[in-house]
Amino acid sequence: MIFGKKNVPRPGEKRRTLRQSENAAVFILLPAGERLPCVLKNRSDKGALLVVTSVLGIPAEFDLQLGSLRQRVAVVRRDVGKIAVKFV
Repeated sequence: MIFGKKNVPRPGEKRRTLRQSENAAVFILLPAGERLPCVLKNRSDKGALLVVTSVLGIPAEFDLQLGSLRQRVAVVRRDVGKIAVKFV
């Protein structure tokens, strides 16, 4: 999945793949067909950081949609208003 254009290297970055800043409107697709709007804050080749209104009710795996693109993801970390996901 290809989102965004800019590489954002950070001082002291230890990740194997660099994150790219995004700020794109995306949707979390729930099993019942519901679409939850969220913001794709940044991404790498391995995963992404999503900004959400609430982490409650979001399953461990779901599809992420940007326009006509869909990508299966798995949650690796939840924090207040944020979900880190890996691409599966």
